[in-house]
Amino acid sequence: MIKVSIAGGTGYTAGELLRILLNHPGVTLESVISSSSAGMPVAGIHRDLLGETDITFSDNTGHPDVIFLCLGHGLSRAFLNENDIPAACKVIDLGNDFRNDPVFGERNFVFGLCELNREQIRKANSVANPGC
Repeated sequence: MIKVSIAGGTGYTAGELLRILLNHPGVTLESVISSSSAGMPVAGIHRDLLGETDITFSDNTGHPDVIFLCLGHGLSRAFLNENDIPAACKVIDLGNDFRNDPVFGERNFVFGLCELNREQIRKANSVANPGC
């Protein structure tokens, strides 16, 4: 099982990601991070998940294999600065912090457009997904 954490758990993107991951047979949710909603049920914010999960929001990352960053502009960089994410943990940024400026410490984010970077994405430890 792949252990996954989601940072920015109260937003729309996180809600859609939760819906997908809760139904994925190879994934277990390590944590859904929201410092402002820590301890509250995830389904209290994402009402469409009522009866689907009893997980609560957390204020820490846990020990995931993969962490999805569903944070607003400028917050993904701040999150990585404030949290000690091991180099072995894959980071997938669904925000926009690393699309145009892909270098962050030892991490070099690959632009996650599979039509252009399919092979690089497969091998990457850090991916910056394209947005709207």
